[in-house]
Amino acid sequence: MSININNDYSLNNKQANREERHERVGVAATATFTFTTKPNEESHITLTDHAGTSKTFEIDNDNDGAGVGKVAVNGIAAAGGGATGTAADLVTKINAQSGFKITATNPSDGVVLLTQDSVGPDGNRAISVDNGVHWNSTTSVNVPSTFSGGSDTRIATVAPFRVAVNGAPTLRLQSNQKRYETFIGEQKL
Repeated sequence: MSININNDYSLNNKQANREERHERVGVAATATFTFTTKPNEESHITLTDHAGTSKTFEIDNDNDGAGVGKVAVNGIAAAGGGATGTAADLVTKINAQSGFKITATNPSDGVVLLTQDSVGPDGNRAISVDNGVHWNSTTSVNVPSTFSGGSDTRIATVAPFRVAVNGAPTLRLQSNQKRYETFIGEQKL
């Protein structure tokens, strides 16, 4: 923001661009599901972040190797097993992915809460599972087909303005015995 006062008593507030006058306020897209048990070995879920990067996470509690390009969810037993261990290890594996712009949390046993790292509708991305019937049988709150709730709003935070006194009459040095001029309205005594 540049503010200057010129010799003609102008006060300017000119922003460099529209972005500087607006604040981005939005909501990041989220998805939540709750495991009731561990999905079958080799089952997988694919998540896409707001930038379009996809990662596939494969249930591999046997630790016999995930498929090509898939991230093994192989610490289920060490994280408590069953629904609790599945949720905890899936969260750990999602958060360990470099450059993947989704944050996963495990707010309670079996629950997975996924949040896009950026606000806006670009985060309302698809979520896919290899076998919807099977995944739905292992969850009490089913895996949604998309992230949802991502929105983006811009609100004005600064309005550009200019106040000037180019030759306008002023009250300085005017006698209180005579009429004087005002900026708006009638002459006063």
